[in-house]
Amino acid sequence: MKFELEGNIITAQRVFCIGCNYAEHVRELHGFEEIPPVIFMKPAASLTPADEVLSPPPGYKGAFDYETELVVLIGKNGRAENEQEAESFVGALGIGCDLTLRTLQKELRNKALPWECSKAFEKSAPLGSLHKYDPQQDDLENLTFCGFINGELRQSGNSGNMIYPIRRLIVELSRYWELQMGDLLFTGTPQGVGALKNSDIMTLQDHRNEKFTWRVDYVQ
Repeated sequence: MKFELEGNIITAQRVFCIGCNYAEHVRELHGFEEIPPVIFMKPAASLTPADEVLSPPPGYKGAFDYETELVVLIGKNGRAENEQEAESFVGALGIGCDLTLRTLQKELRNKALPWECSKAFEKSAPLGSLHKYDPQQDDLENLTFCGFINGELRQSGNSGNMIYPIRRLIVELSRYWELQMGDLLFTGTPQGVGALKNSDIMTLQDHRNEKFTWRVDYVQ
């Protein structure tokens, strides 16, 4: 996917994802509250714009879960040494979804195996439009977002409830990678995750109340 930022066309480079970043979501899945930041990646090819069809890989049998997330577009190259510096790396903000093959993920975890196959499959990262970050309008510690299935509110999040806030996450990523303009950061999901079913309509609402929709189409 390509994005426009300050007149420049930016191609998504890497998709960094954060797991277990909201206490209530951690409790609903694992029964405990705080663990170190969980960082994993999806390929850029997993990004899926609004109005496209979503489905798990052919032949998959099991839970196909949605996880609504605030998304950050990295706006410059380099490493953030501290949280104050980290804010300068925020180029744009948006809304996305970390689709998860939950049944497969649990099977892989139980065997102590990597679980990329349950997270990084094709079309596993639906993403709405991005808005240029405006410090006067966008409070990084008070960004609200929502997820709806068939018009019913299923998830409601606020960045102020993150265990590891946006600035801290950028610093954590910088410990291991030199960030690049066009990198995307999916910042974790609040409580309320659940399984998608055939013919479901998934709608995500970003921090500026813009909505984006995808249709689910598969036979389990």
